[in-house]
Amino acid sequence: MSESPYTESELEEQEKVLKSTIWKVFMPILFATLILAYIFSFYDKPENNTGEQIEIKGTITYLSSEIDICNRCPNYIYINNKTPVVTNYAIFLKLEIGDSVFKDKNSDTILYIKKSGKIIKSLFITHN
Repeated sequence: MSESPYTESELEEQEKVLKSTIWKVFMPILFATLILAYIFSFYDKPENNTGEQIEIKGTITYLSSEIDICNRCPNYIYINNKTPVVTNYAIFLKLEIGDSVFKDKNSDTILYIKKSGKIIKSLFITHN
């Protein structure tokens, strides 16, 4: 068997340095991870953020007419003078006052029915 180039005392010193490094580097990372996991476990998670439990039925009575309407800005339509609904820019440009909007509970699809009878189908958008 070949002999080790290190003496027994040098090996013991290296073992102490290795244990010290593990405690100084890896253990704080482990403790920080556990603490963060504990903290984040208390945050309220929304039960349903998809808007599936919302029911919408009515006629568009107002379209948001902001000066800076753009495809990244939320575009609101108002149903029966009170319910604001967010819609994407492409659909917003096609809508007019008097068009109908329908969305059933437990559905993620919203239907825009034009006065001409044309139906525009889209996914429902929630905006917080």
